[in-house]
Amino acid sequence: DQYQDRVAEMTNYIIHCLDSLNIEITSSKAKNIREFVGLRMEEVIDSLRFLENETSTFMESKGILSLEDQVSIGVMSAAELKSKIIMKEIELAVAKKTYEKNNPQVFLLENELESFNDKYQEYFMNNLNDKLFPNFKDVPEIGIKLKILEREVKYYTDVLEFLGPQYEKAKIEETKDIPTLQVLDKAVRPEKKSRPRRAKIVIISFIFSLVVSSYFAYFTGRWESIKKNKRYDK
Repeated sequence: DQYQDRVAEMTNYIIHCLDSLNIEITSSKAKNIREFVGLRMEEVIDSLRFLENETSTFMESKGILSLEDQVSIGVMSAAELKSKIIMKEIELAVAKKTYEKNNPQVFLLENELESFNDKYQEYFMNNLNDKLFPNFKDVPEIGIKLKILEREVKYYTDVLEFLGPQYEKAKIEETKDIPTLQVLDKAVRPEKKSRPRRAKIVIISFIFSLVVSSYFAYFTGRWESIKKNKRYDK
């Protein structure tokens, strides 16, 4: 272009447009990521709340505070009660041998033994009155259910911990307006012309004209000489 100032302005404008386009593409990409991650986070949070409520409701319905501790205490209590039953059976056997069948002492021991046995059986019955100790028959089922709920809660918790930083990063990228190109030297009007190289064109044109002229003069003279020779021969 013969207007060098316009060339410099065009060059600088192209760089500006390229930088603006890069920023817009980056911002648009970050926006799409933020929207996608945001929707996914809402789904995860809803699922996590639902599972937490379900876990709380299930534990409350089963009287569970800490299944492992409650089962451990329940087993110890049942074992202690079982030892009392064995000792009471021994006392009753001794009393039967010592006293008559209708003796009040025998009757009292039989009632105590029956009471201990009923209490012991409650650990394996669904109508267990003491909610501190879970029904031993239901422990495997309760344990499996709790493990499933805890695993699902942990899964969604881990997903949320992963998505959180991604969401915040996308928010920062979306609002970031940092130039993507570093201009080391802005385009300005050149101090001297680089093209077209007129001196070279002039020299090449002169040499080409000289060669063509020489050939033209040579062939013209040769043609005239041939014509004269033909005239003399006649």
